[in-house]
Amino acid sequence: MRKWAVELVGTMILVVAWLWTHANPYVMGVTYTCTLLIGNGQYSPLVSVAQWALGRLDETEVVQYVLAQVAGAALAVVASPVLDLNGKPVH
Repeated sequence: MRKWAVELVGTMILVVAWLWTHANPYVMGVTYTCTLLIGNGQYSPLVSVAQWALGRLDETEVVQYVLAQVAGAALAVVASPVLDLNGKPVH
């Protein structure tokens, strides 16, 4: 899987978990740990820009990562109302 795709999916998972659990710290910790184990991503535009500023990412990578992270968060916000916590459609 491409690195930007990991960023998109990982960010989406984290934002959905945050929205669904109202930022429950235990759930967020487990979710973040699982996403790191699966993809080892950064999942934050701030972290990506900091990595670029430190010379660990080039310009192309940082743009791809930030766009993927923003898109993942936007997809999560759009998709989260579709299902409630029980997996049933919300009317």
